[in-house]
Amino acid sequence: MRSKQIRSVLLALSIGLFSAGSAQAGVISLVSGNGTVNALTDTIGNDSQVRMLLGPQVGSFGAAFTATDFSNAQTGSAAFIVAPHAAWAPSLAGYSTAQWVSTNAKGSSTLAVNPAGANTALYAVSFALGAVSTAVLDFSLNADDFIGGGSNLGVFLNGVAISGTTTTNGNMTTVFSLTGLDVLSSLEVGLNTLYFNVTNKNLNNANNGPSGLLFGATLTTTAIPAPNTISLLALGLLFLLMFGYRQKLFAAAVKK
Repeated sequence: MRSKQIRSVLLALSIGLFSAGSAQAGVISLVSGNGTVNALTDTIGNDSQVRMLLGPQVGSFGAAFTATDFSNAQTGSAAFIVAPHAAWAPSLAGYSTAQWVSTNAKGSSTLAVNPAGANTALYAVSFALGAVSTAVLDFSLNADDFIGGGSNLGVFLNGVAISGTTTTNGNMTTVFSLTGLDVLSSLEVGLNTLYFNVTNKNLNNANNGPSGLLFGATLTTTAIPAPNTISLLALGLLFLLMFGYRQKLFAAAVKK
């Protein structure tokens, strides 16, 4: 009877140990426009999470991005949250909190209001991540004028280009989306950064005109389980019970 009880305890501990260490799925959501829409001043309306590296006033960056460019974007000035231009999509399906961002506080305004216009830019949003065994990225965006251009694609993860992320002029209202991207090999334990390369191309005016980015991204991961205090205690107790059980079997065999 006692041996049967011990086996039951061992089984229960094994199940508990497995449950305590089982992998858990996690979801990280990233959007542009983390804050309040500005009032057309340079003092409010900065995005608390999206940073940027300014590019030329018109056209794409002149060379392929370097590690320094990505670092400068990650630590650069905060992007400006702006009310959408009349020609831009007002919102992004699936990401209700996303807002447009631009390179200055009037980046979405008409040339009459903002003669300086806005710039091409490499936008960056960072997030922390633990050890994971799977990672799938989905994202959607609108951009004025488009993503990618020149020697660079439109979206990067930790400096690694995501294939197929180059669009043509006219992404202000047409959503560009990619789903089900396996990005595990591009991720790191600790700080990670997603980048969007937005090109401002305004050939109808002497200057650059409005430009901006509206995005939402979801990263779904499976965490690698780490032993916790309960599981370690259970493991120790499991070994003690197994040792005691074997000692009893040995003693019984000697008596015979």
